[in-house]
Amino acid sequence: MGESGMKGVLDELMVGRSFDYFQCFEAMVRYSVQEADLLLQVVEGFQTAAAVEGRLAEAHGIEGCCDELVRAALKAADEDFLPPIEREDVVELVVALDQITDELEKCIKHLFMYNVKRIEPDSVKMCRLIREECAILCDAMPLFRDFRKPKKLRKYAVRVDEIENEIDRLYLYAIHDLFADEVNTLRVIKWTAIYSTIERCSDAIEAAIDLMVRIVVKNG
Repeated sequence: MGESGMKGVLDELMVGRSFDYFQCFEAMVRYSVQEADLLLQVVEGFQTAAAVEGRLAEAHGIEGCCDELVRAALKAADEDFLPPIEREDVVELVVALDQITDELEKCIKHLFMYNVKRIEPDSVKMCRLIREECAILCDAMPLFRDFRKPKKLRKYAVRVDEIENEIDRLYLYAIHDLFADEVNTLRVIKWTAIYSTIERCSDAIEAAIDLMVRIVVKNG
């Protein structure tokens, strides 16, 4: 997204003199979905690490948009007399949401940095599940605006937790299988790092939606 496009997004967050924090949160998770889509495109269509290099600018651009939203939300929280939720909750949530997009970008960067020769099948399965987690978080975020419906939000959190458990299971066996390869040390080193980054994406999504639930319960 260009500078003018990002300015349009930021302008939409201002309603009169008030900053719409909830719309900001929703925009941040949409960027997470975009980054998860890009990661999935990269792993499903992988040919060479050199080809991944051509997607790095796109990945960084998405992550940069999320950073812009973080800065806008933190500035508004610092200046607002009475934000709709406590300032520390605003800070903690925007940092948690930004962490998702950061970790997703790292996954794409690592495929290039480690000069991967081929994609491990379990990584594709994990990335598909992470894309599903991001979509669930995106669907759940509009409920965050309405603190009267914590039960509905919890249902989304439970589903994310179920997927995170499945990703943990895939991660466990993927690492086990890697270390069964006692010949190709470089493959073990590369994919241990990549799998760990992918797994952190899932942890970040789970942490964000659990935080949302806690904030809703506290403020409901």
